[in-house]
Amino acid sequence: MNDPTPPDAGADGVPSTPFPGLEESQPRPATSVKQFPELEESAAGGGAARAGSRGARSANAQRPHRTQDDGLTVGAQARAFIAWPGAASLITLLSAACLLGGAWGLLAPTIGDPAQVTGRLAVSGILATYLAALLGVVWAMCRWQPANPDGIAASVVGAAFTIAAGLTLDLVATDRPYITLLLGAGGLGLSVVAWRTWNRATIRPAATGPAGPGTAEEPATPRALRLPLLLIAGWSFLWPGAMGLNAALTPVGAAGPDRGLAPMTLWLPGWWLVLAAALLLVVALARGAAPWSAAERGFLARPAMRWVQALVMLAAAGLHQFVLGYTAGLDLAWSDFAPLAALLLIVGSELRAAARPGLPGTVRD
Repeated sequence: MNDPTPPDAGADGVPSTPFPGLEESQPRPATSVKQFPELEESAAGGGAARAGSRGARSANAQRPHRTQDDGLTVGAQARAFIAWPGAASLITLLSAACLLGGAWGLLAPTIGDPAQVTGRLAVSGILATYLAALLGVVWAMCRWQPANPDGIAASVVGAAFTIAAGLTLDLVATDRPYITLLLGAGGLGLSVVAWRTWNRATIRPAATGPAGPGTAEEPATPRALRLPLLLIAGWSFLWPGAMGLNAALTPVGAAGPDRGLAPMTLWLPGWWLVLAAALLLVVALARGAAPWSAAERGFLARPAMRWVQALVMLAAAGLHQFVLGYTAGLDLAWSDFAPLAALLLIVGSELRAAARPGLPGTVRD
C-alpha cells in the first residue's frame, strides 16, 4: 500500500518546505565578502587590530614592569634632588636664612630693653654653634671627596657668619662691655682656629715631606691674605667691646674731661682698619698675586677660594661698620661707604680679569 505522505513532511503531514526537492536541486550560494565591500574592510580592519594588539602585548611583556607612579615617589624625587649639583648650596642658603629669621625673632623683642640682655647674648651662642656645624659639614664632605665642590657654599656662608658673630656683640656692648670684650677676644681666637681647621680640611698635604709621606706642608692661605683677614676679623670682634666700654664709662650728661671719647673718635680708626685691609688686597693683586694658581686642585682647595672668602668677609665688615655706628648713635649714610664699595669692585674686577675665561684655573673648570 502506497503512503501518500511526502518524504519530507512533518508530523502533521505538512511539508517542511514549500517546494520539496528545490534545495537539493538549487543549493543556496555562500555569501562572499567580495560581494559586500564594507564587510571586506571591516574584516581587514579587525584582523589588523588583532595583530596590533598581539604585537603590543608581546612588546609589553618584554619591557620592565612600570607603574603609574614611577618617578613620582618621594624617594625618587629626593634622590634626584640630591644628585642635582646645586642641592648642597641651596640647602646651606636655606638653613642660613632660617637661622637669620630665628635670630631676628629672638632679637626683635629685646632691642632697647636693658633687662633682656641675656636673650641678645644667646644669639651669639647660636651663631657660634651654627659656625661649628658648618665647619663639621665641610670637614665631612672633604673627607669623603677631596676639595668637594658641595662645600663651597657652606664655606662662603661660614665666612659671612664669622663677621656676623662679631656684629651680634654690638647689641650687648653698651649693657655688658666687659663680657663683650671677653667674648670678642674668645671669638677672635676661635675664628683663627676655625680658619686653620678649614684649611686643613680642604687641602690635603703633599705626598712626601721631610718627615715621611703625607707630611709636606702646603701654603693654605696666600701670604697676601693673612694680614687683611686678621685685620678684618680682629676689628669685627674687638671694636664692639671697646666702644661699649667707652660708652659705659662715660657718665650720662658728663661734660669736659669726664665726657670721654666721642663715639665717632673710636669708630673712625676701625673704619680705617677695614679700608686698609681692602687696600692691601688691591696692592697684592697689583704686585702680581696669583689667585688662580694650583689649577690641578678643586676650586675649594685653590687660592682663589681664599680670595673669595676675603671678599665676602670684607663686604660683611662694611655692613658691620654701619650697624656699629648705628648702635653708637652716629648719623651715617650709605654714601659714606662708597670708598669701601669702590675697593670691593676693584678687587672683584681684578680677580675676574686674572681668571682669564677659557684657560685652566677658572671657576668653570
